Amino acid sequence: MMVEFLEGRDFMTAWVLSPASHRLTVLGLNGREMTVSQARVINSVDLPDPGDKSGRLELLRAVDATRRALAAGVDLGELWAVLEGEGQQFSYSSLASLYFGGSPSADEISALSRSVFGDGLRFRFSPAGAVRHSAEDVQRLEEIRHQEAEAERSLEAMAQWLRSAAAGRAAPEPPERARAVELLKDLALWGDKAARRQEAKNLMERAGLAPDEDAAFKALFSLGEFTRHENLDLRRLGIPLNFGPEAGRSVAALIAGSAVRRSDRLDLTGHKTMTIDSNGARDLDDAVSIKSLAGGRYQVGLHITDVAAFVTPGSALDSEARARAASIYLPDAKYPMLPAELSEGLLSLAPGEIKPALSFVATLEKDGRISDYALSPSLIRVDRQLSFSEADQNLDEDSDLVDLWDLAQTLTARRVAQGGLNLNIPKLNVYFLPDSSLMVGVTQWDTPAKTIIGELMILANYLAADLLRQHGYACPYRYQDKPRGSGPERLAPGSEADIPGDDLNLARSLAARRRTGRSGLSFSPAPHHGLGLPVYTAFTAPMRRYIDLLVARQLRAVAEGRPAMSQQEFLKLALPSHELAQSIQKMQNLRQRYWLKKYLSDRIGHNFSALVFDQHDRRLRVCVTDYMQEVDLYLPKGEGGSRPPDLFGRRLTVKLAALPPAAGEPPRFEVVL
Repeated sequence: MMVEFLEGRDFMTAWVLSPASHRLTVLGLNGREMTVSQARVINSVDLPDPGDKSGRLELLRAVDATRRALAAGVDLGELWAVLEGEGQQFSYSSLASLYFGGSPSADEISALSRSVFGDGLRFRFSPAGAVRHSAEDVQRLEEIRHQEAEAERSLEAMAQWLRSAAAGRAAPEPPERARAVELLKDLALWGDKAARRQEAKNLMERAGLAPDEDAAFKALFSLGEFTRHENLDLRRLGIPLNFGPEAGRSVAALIAGSAVRRSDRLDLTGHKTMTIDSNGARDLDDAVSIKSLAGGRYQVGLHITDVAAFVTPGSALDSEARARAASIYLPDAKYPMLPAELSEGLLSLAPGEIKPALSFVATLEKDGRISDYALSPSLIRVDRQLSFSEADQNLDEDSDLVDLWDLAQTLTARRVAQGGLNLNIPKLNVYFLPDSSLMVGVTQWDTPAKTIIGELMILANYLAADLLRQHGYACPYRYQDKPRGSGPERLAPGSEADIPGDDLNLARSLAARRRTGRSGLSFSPAPHHGLGLPVYTAFTAPMRRYIDLLVARQLRAVAEGRPAMSQQEFLKLALPSHELAQSIQKMQNLRQRYWLKKYLSDRIGHNFSALVFDQHDRRLRVCVTDYMQEVDLYLPKGEGGSRPPDLFGRRLTVKLAALPPAAGEPPRFEVVL
């Protein structure tokens, strides 16, 4: 007996070797024996047994060829039209009789069932018989097939293009280029979490490429869509990197109508005012002034550019700033929160120009206590623009700088006396020279000029928080819990003498930073123990942080005596901005680490100096001070398991051992004995 059954997407012809009630042992066309359930059999016919395997295979192949040829010649369209109005379901025997005429043979019946199975358009296959589709069903299925054919054509066109690009061959761009690029970007950025993961993987596999994010990145590079050093973390944030046309029109309108209204602003243009910032800085958002008073007191002016007067709620510029949350500073790029025409032009406190500001003018006693202060929308004119290095060089010759330095030291001492920390920790600086050379350096942050600006901006932010608290206006207070544990840093009696003072101070600062308490935002007044202040917020960078701009708007409302945003309104704007700003900070850190690894790639095996600032038996926490990299190291066991010496504040020689490829992993160092 010969039977037919479905195997995958095809009909299988087989010879029955051993019939049974439920399962058959059969010989297939491929010459292999298998077991088949009786329920799977579609057609069967009794034929003379050739008697041996080769004869049976020859017969099977002849019958299968005959049936395939007959099925290929069946015109189901003609048959479908003839059956209009004759019912819905038909046996394959009746269809074969109608089509071929007379009493159909087993081969003809098989041909009809095979044809229906392979068609799926005018008839739907079932083992019991063919189900005729209506005209509406046929039209719908034809449209689906057309769409599938278009999708297949599109997939193949994109795949051929990718194959050519991967092989370095020029190829015409298909109409689906944009779609292919978006699929690759989706996979490169999100991997298995990509929204169109399967579609992207199908494309990669069709192109003969590995269906993973690394291969997608390489494909995008070969297409010129990504650079070799593409910042995927930045792309994942989805932050717009260019300003829209409406923002451009808004900037032009602001510049055209930038005449400052003087009647509602306090005129402070007579105060000797200066900016102190990085060398070459153009986005100058803060300025200071100081006046000596009797009894060792000072009148200090803290002037912040009045961004809130120009970037109003709901405006195009406000939407652009909110979408960015913060300016982005990377070793290889800069993306400002506001257009450069504002941040480096109209709103920048450039010297010699009258500019609108929000100014705190405060009287401070000799010991740093605040006698009084007031906030006013103001007009200022910066007399001098100094870099940090210029201010440090002129410190002894400039009476204003001397007063500012004395005041800054007093403010620092007062905060420390109130429980604050004075952490003098250098900052890693990774940057590119104009000739595209990658450079790495360490910037000191405890110089007099940087201390002056740091302390005065802390003072301004404290006054802002205090003022908003007094008036009950919504404010994102920046809090920090008390330090964890006590310190520091154990030192054997008399051991300080042979440790350089700078090393000891840095080790203590690094150790203290590890103990700082949890920090965050609170919309109820809360102390900032790290700064030693009862309340604290931030508004001194309104061109660079959206949440600072929100606080500046609240301060303007206080100064003008009008209602401000409710806490609910403020939360709705501030929390997403704060979260995005935190993500930006993480991305900036990862990008700096990426370029640092590139810089160190030819220094594997080199030795460096590391400062120990934490120790638990053989486990050390050290800072490789050339690159300000904090890493864990382990000392080898001493003879007899002896306890290692106390190494706090001391230096070790370490070797750069490896640069892990994972973005979040720092360079790996080992102790050199």
